[in-house]
Amino acid sequence: MKSTHFNEIYYALKIDKLLCNTSIRKNSSILLEETVKKFSNKKVIVIGNGPSLLKTDLRDIQKNRKDYVLIASNGFYLYTKENGIKADIYCVEDPFPAEDMKDEIMKYSSTRIFPFDLIHIYENFKKEITFIDFRRRLSLLKIRGFKFNSNFKKQYYWGSTVTYLSLQIAANLSPKVVFLVGCDCNYKVDLKDKIKRNTFLSSNDDVNHFSPNYFKNRRWHDPRVEEMHKAFAAANDFYNKLSIPLYNCSPGTAIKSIKKISWNEAINNY
Repeated sequence: MKSTHFNEIYYALKIDKLLCNTSIRKNSSILLEETVKKFSNKKVIVIGNGPSLLKTDLRDIQKNRKDYVLIASNGFYLYTKENGIKADIYCVEDPFPAEDMKDEIMKYSSTRIFPFDLIHIYENFKKEITFIDFRRRLSLLKIRGFKFNSNFKKQYYWGSTVTYLSLQIAANLSPKVVFLVGCDCNYKVDLKDKIKRNTFLSSNDDVNHFSPNYFKNRRWHDPRVEEMHKAFAAANDFYNKLSIPLYNCSPGTAIKSIKKISWNEAINNY
């Protein structure tokens, strides 16, 4: 199907199973189990794409790289090109980056974890991707509030930012500790770039991400910062319930719900 909405329903209701069309689901299940086995019980860095990422040099972990798992998203391939640091797990859940950055993301050699409802975008790469059940519209966020997946065999939930999905994946790796970097929530939105409801497009340099080329001449959604703050607060509560240490190492971050520590403290004291 060519629609995220219909695909979400199709896989949420497991219609593929009723039609005996489960090869992609089975392949993704195997890949997901392998991912959890490979990356469990390590220190996890969940990478946001804000400007402060340039102030937390990920090259600092190179000597102890095997101790860490890096979870990145969307346009992080630009950071890799500049700095040589590769993510272990790559997430995309927003249809705009999924479509507009597809070629670059599929050239990126890491474990890729995408929602089933984006499968129509990656039709030619289905066997290379770990697809997951993802509740986007079906999360019923306004009714039930934020939900969080703490069992990798079950569905994941939308949280207004791809980082919320990354945090759920991180939690399922039984991590020793999770650090956030590049999570700023200091967005500047120019209404002149709005081309239709919830959709923006600008030919100017991107000031909201670590690279000026990040969303330059690419579509992006209204960041809905208030919802992001709620999502980070909810994630922090879930992490506390799971007894997983979670810290934000993003300089100048506007996120107040997650304990802040310096990048230097994170890599030297934990």
